[in-house]
Amino acid sequence: MARAHNLRIRDARDSDRDAMRDVTLSAYAEYSALMPAEHWEAYRRDMLAALNEEGTAERIVAERDGAIEGSVLLYPAGTVVRIPDGGTVRRDQPEVRLLAVAPAARGRGIGRALIDECARRARRSGASVLALHTTDMMRVAVRMYERMGFVRAPELDYRPAPGVVVKGYALSLDASPKGRGCQRNASPKGRGNTQNPALRSEISPPSGRACRRPCAGSPSRAASFRALGLRRTPSPRSES
Repeated sequence: MARAHNLRIRDARDSDRDAMRDVTLSAYAEYSALMPAEHWEAYRRDMLAALNEEGTAERIVAERDGAIEGSVLLYPAGTVVRIPDGGTVRRDQPEVRLLAVAPAARGRGIGRALIDECARRARRSGASVLALHTTDMMRVAVRMYERMGFVRAPELDYRPAPGVVVKGYALSLDASPKGRGCQRNASPKGRGNTQNPALRSEISPPSGRACRRPCAGSPSRAASFRALGLRRTPSPRSES
């Protein structure tokens, strides 16, 4: 359970379900204007189904002064999920889904705190990788994920509709939780990605400015992803 500036990261209770639903729908509502109406309605139904489902996902919330300001679902490795194209996929690594921060609470580090908690729990479970999916329209979220060290994982991509790509990203959990970054910014105490030199990632140095240039000798992102040992497991198609 993490705390920062009165922010409490904790397991959700049954009584938090309505708040999680409200925060999630309000956080994602801005994307409704960027999607065809039928796609948005399908996406909204999918979000509500995930939030209401009694499954193996850990429900995590960010609470401040008694109010839920953010939430996320963390699925364990081995989860079999149905994807919109009608098939099923077994996730070989823990996966983050439906990260949401209330619009009025943005800019306070809540999203990062929730992802950090997911990474901590995934690492504690023995996982070496944490995965998630997102889309290009979620630009702010993508920038945050990349700053935290996530890299593109094309093998996890899927296409729920013609012309729509939901992109996979992966974070190596082998590195120190305090320093997921390049060697240029690594300190003598071991900050940086020292345990997985194949992984390209970014780190925010003390000045707060992220290192955005590849380290010397860094491989491509595709090579970095292969080095993480991830793969998408094909499954027989089933009726949706």
